[in-house]
Amino acid sequence: MKKVKKKIKKRKLTKRTNKKDDKTKYSIICYYSCKVFLLNILISLYYDYYIYSGLFFVLFLTSLLFHSNPTHFTGIIDKISISSVVMYGGYVFLNKLLNINIQDTKRIIFSIIIMMTFLTIIFWYVYGYYKNKYCFYKKQHGFLYHMLVHIISSLGHILIVIL
Repeated sequence: MKKVKKKIKKRKLTKRTNKKDDKTKYSIICYYSCKVFLLNILISLYYDYYIYSGLFFVLFLTSLLFHSNPTHFTGIIDKISISSVVMYGGYVFLNKLLNINIQDTKRIIFSIIIMMTFLTIIFWYVYGYYKNKYCFYKKQHGFLYHMLVHIISSLGHILIVIL
């Protein structure tokens, strides 16, 4: 009887550890996917957007910090740098949007893609937060959506710079 109880306890501990290992395995995806922001830094430097490049450098560092050591404090720091990149990106985008010629189809297509990337990220965060879906899903799918957030937002900001 005692042997059976010990085996059951060992199985429960093993299952708990495996779940934690799964979470770590999938959270590492976010750690590596935030390195896509290095591309934003280089492209911003190439197009002489030094403030944008600096903000993305800070975002890159805070994202690495948060995804390697997720605490409440590192989360707040990461959110602050995310907010600064989004606000500056919106500022640059609106200024460029005011100067677009209606007949310039390339710039109009870029603008539509930029707005779609922004709305996708907002939808995944706001709706996902209230419904525990997308980025806030408790299993590995949440980490995969978070990885997509890194990639899609990077693409949107690259298009803002190129626009």
